[in-house]
Amino acid sequence: VSMVNCRLQNNDAYGINIIAGASGNKIINPQFSGNTSGTVSDAGTNTFYQNTGSGTFSAANGANNNIDVGENHYIRISGPTGAFSISGIAAGINGKRVILYNSTAQDMTITNDATSTAANRILTLTGADVVLTGASLATFVYSLADLRWILVGTQG
Repeated sequence: VSMVNCRLQNNDAYGINIIAGASGNKIINPQFSGNTSGTVSDAGTNTFYQNTGSGTFSAANGANNNIDVGENHYIRISGPTGAFSISGIAAGINGKRVILYNSTAQDMTITNDATSTAANRILTLTGADVVLTGASLATFVYSLADLRWILVGTQG
């Protein structure tokens, strides 16, 4: 099944519910609103997910846990007046990619596998937190097998 540029709203459960045994589904540029249980429940295998929107996130100084990026691919971070950290991103979907752009002069720490809800946490693959100085960006992909966001690259 392929779903491209679809708008899914006001469902009693998930916008898309992929059942166990389903394989090779494609979800490209979905738009969700008002779905009671969330956006996508993926119990299938080999689902291809591509999100293309952009949005903003206003970070607080200190810890920012389980941040909500919606269906967006690119997120511009603003707000903090001091160092801050990101420990997790809510609503991971297998293969979903997210780029966080820190547009501030403040240091951004990517917290390794701690603080946020387990399935929202980030694996930095270094075994430690990753600190980015000032304006910077970090790219993540969600792994259903690991139930974690994987840090795949940084700049800055």
